[in-house]
Amino acid sequence: MPGMIKGETSNSISHSPSLSVSTTSFSSLSHVSGHQSSPSTASTPAQLTWLQDLRSEERGLYLIHLLLACAHAVANNNMEYTNAYLEQISVLASLTGDPMQRVATYFMEGLAARITKSWPGLYKALHSTHLPSVMDIISARQVFFSVCPYVKFAFLMGNQAILDAMEGEKVVHIVDLEASDPVQWLALLEELSVRKEGPPHLRITGVSLKKDVLEQTGQRLSEEAEKLDIPFQFHPLVASLEKLDVDSLKVKSGEAVAISSMMRLHPLLAKETDAVLRTENDNHNHPVIRHLRSSSGGYERITYVSRDEAINTAGEVGSDRGLKRSREMYEAAPEVGAETLKNHVDASEAGVRQQLPRSMSLSDGNGTNVESRGKPSMVHLPRDESSCSESGFGSGVVQRILQKLQCLSPKVMVLVEQDSNHNSGSMPERFVEALHYYSAVFDSLNLTLPQHCLERVTLEKFLLGQEIKNIVACEGAERVERHEKIDRWRMRMRSAGFVSRPLSSTAALQAKRLLHGYPCDGYRVKDDQGCLTLCWQDTTLYTASAWTV
Repeated sequence: MPGMIKGETSNSISHSPSLSVSTTSFSSLSHVSGHQSSPSTASTPAQLTWLQDLRSEERGLYLIHLLLACAHAVANNNMEYTNAYLEQISVLASLTGDPMQRVATYFMEGLAARITKSWPGLYKALHSTHLPSVMDIISARQVFFSVCPYVKFAFLMGNQAILDAMEGEKVVHIVDLEASDPVQWLALLEELSVRKEGPPHLRITGVSLKKDVLEQTGQRLSEEAEKLDIPFQFHPLVASLEKLDVDSLKVKSGEAVAISSMMRLHPLLAKETDAVLRTENDNHNHPVIRHLRSSSGGYERITYVSRDEAINTAGEVGSDRGLKRSREMYEAAPEVGAETLKNHVDASEAGVRQQLPRSMSLSDGNGTNVESRGKPSMVHLPRDESSCSESGFGSGVVQRILQKLQCLSPKVMVLVEQDSNHNSGSMPERFVEALHYYSAVFDSLNLTLPQHCLERVTLEKFLLGQEIKNIVACEGAERVERHEKIDRWRMRMRSAGFVSRPLSSTAALQAKRLLHGYPCDGYRVKDDQGCLTLCWQDTTLYTASAWTV
């Protein structure tokens, strides 16, 4: 895997465009180590000691292999292989090791948690004292803000987009969809105080369920505005975003409206209300279920997903990309012992290409889409083909919120989100995406904080690690870390009636200046059709976009 590992000293893990590793690579690795990588090899502590002797590059490659193999064992409900893989991963992973060891720790915990969730009593007993406290989370977020450019990038891009849109405006009303931190608006107040035409009358409406946080934010901003001699009002709105009533925002005639959404919308994808479920009898009598029973030797679990999850995954089912990615992940974990599954992929590939156009997904003819890649089978019930178009988002929670906000006729809406596909209905697929994404984030931390720094462990354990475990272990409404690529957000925004407002050259310059202040050269900013994306090396991490009506 050229480019994925810099070497024994740097241990970088984020340069490769894919986390797939060939069968040959692992055969060579097994030969070098003198051991086969089958999980059945290691059954006692003495038999696992050889893993500790692996060189750094070998260890990184082998960890990736084990994680991918374990993810498929978990997805296929193979407890024997899952246990053996987790045992090997636990020997190699470390909270204070190199980036690959550290990130592997949390993916390992996520896979183990996913398994134990099948026994709620066991899961709760094991995790009852492991939940992060409020102070743990606050501390982790403070470290994240202070040592990483990601949140600063979001605030900076948001403020610059608002300044550009509000040039010359005398009365400005900002709607903050996540009023949890006054830092962004303190910086904006300073910018407005030196505006050439003088500061506007500024009103900020903060939306949050935490009344005390709103009160503290309002007090802090009011005090700063008074010091800077800026006419200012803060309107606290205690409300959940999914039930937001636009009338409660109290937008007045003559106000120039700006809306700020900083990593706020993706959790709401878990609240989509139009999930399509069937009764138990309907499920078991469905022709597709009967087909799965007869054609693949039975099934262990059928997963019913929301309409939004179906949109994300159904477009790849039966497509070249979907089949390629399935094959890559199976070949990356050749020792899973699932030859029948690989044969099933081969058969599916041949069958799909003979029977269906490349753009269509496998269907029973009644609108039900089947992702039949082995056990468990994924069934999407049903899927409207138009849901993959820009006009197909109309009934979701997020889309209803965007449509309400569009009715305010904002001069600008700023949207910043993590830029990765962690919202697939297929756990193995989002596992691969998340492993690539968080490997890059952990790699960036390696050049920012010392290896044994307590702040680094706090950040990784109570913030990044919690996100990883949510992506891997959780499903349904419990899975809130549903990050998506900017292309998906473009479709949502356009469907709600917004049009793109390209970020200015000033915003791009501000972003580059921000990154120059960090002691490593791995950060990049790139323009993507008027949006600005923050990357670590070649991995996209956060994208800022601006919209108007």
